[in-house]
Amino acid sequence: MFTSLIFSLTFFGVGFTSITNIEEGLIYQIIKLTYNQCIEKCESSLKCVSLKYYRSFTLCKLFETELSLSTHVPGYKVYHKSALQRQEHQVKYEVCDANDADVSISCTPLSCPPSHNILGATAFGNMFDIGSVIKYQCNDFEDYATSNCYPNGTWPPVLLPCACKNNSIFNYEVIGMTLTTITTERICPEETNLIRGVPPTCDLATGIWYNQQLSFCESIDSAWTSVFRIANGAQIPIRGAWKGKIEATIDTEDLMRSALIDDWENINVSQVKIVVHKDGATVLSLLFNACNSTNLNWFNFERLIENPWNDVLNAESVDTFSLEGSMLLSRFEIGSSSEGECHQSTGWFSVSKRFKTCPENQNTVEILYAPGMDPILYTNMERGDDFIVWIKHT
Repeated sequence: MFTSLIFSLTFFGVGFTSITNIEEGLIYQIIKLTYNQCIEKCESSLKCVSLKYYRSFTLCKLFETELSLSTHVPGYKVYHKSALQRQEHQVKYEVCDANDADVSISCTPLSCPPSHNILGATAFGNMFDIGSVIKYQCNDFEDYATSNCYPNGTWPPVLLPCACKNNSIFNYEVIGMTLTTITTERICPEETNLIRGVPPTCDLATGIWYNQQLSFCESIDSAWTSVFRIANGAQIPIRGAWKGKIEATIDTEDLMRSALIDDWENINVSQVKIVVHKDGATVLSLLFNACNSTNLNWFNFERLIENPWNDVLNAESVDTFSLEGSMLLSRFEIGSSSEGECHQSTGWFSVSKRFKTCPENQNTVEILYAPGMDPILYTNMERGDDFIVWIKHT
């Protein structure tokens, strides 16, 4: 009686199966074989002791145990490999012993170990002899990959990011891959631009994404042009980056600088917009009137048009409003009190490197902003992921 529930899938002209209710001692099964081909499979396998062959299904089942010959069941045949055949097979192939620690022994692998699982995929095929093929099919997508048992008794790595695709919050293009991770670039829909942060990566074994929120798509507005972007944690001097002391035009994961900054007064910049992002969302936006400005004096109190805070437009409450900042390495700062010490100063916003001698960020950029309506201690501010400057110009 045919007791196993079979789900079959055919590829490369051979039918492989994913099985449930596995019979005791079953090691392999394969369809679309003749009875003689089934016997050849058993005789060429060290593990195979006996087989069942189902004529109606052309299904070959190989067992590592001896099957009973006492009961004849119509529809299938049973075959036993003799003890002599098994002994000759062992001598002929000098079979490798997986438990033998002496790697100097020369031997011939006859099979690969059981195939490994891929998260989010189903494996089809249960023959592990040399040359056997396993197909991995993503459960929720059409993506698949195959793996052949190598002559040295190993399976090559299968790079199939099924779980990553399941857990992604956006469409992406794979731009790099290792044995453990994929690196991607976000695919933005039409009428949007990619604002690139750190490239999102995914762990193939777990399907967990990293930095997925740091790349996002923004609607295209032909009136605005992005000219500067710096990432939180960048090891870059901000003033030198803005003024072009590092390189006139640059575009990396941590820094983007347009040459339009150097041509500021010739392109008639009318407005400047500062945007800070966190976890893929805009958390701060400031708008400035930049008419008749330079690339250094547009960031000041008199030019601010829009902001989310209560007291910034009150001149008496603002102590510092400067691209240069109040301290040597503080830039783009809006502060309400500058006591010279990190833990005593309050304000609304700062893009800084080593702000006010804070010991916890000696060498990296920090993008700090007050999330509420009022100034707060810099040590209590939120940290953004990136800081972008947009301009309107003719």
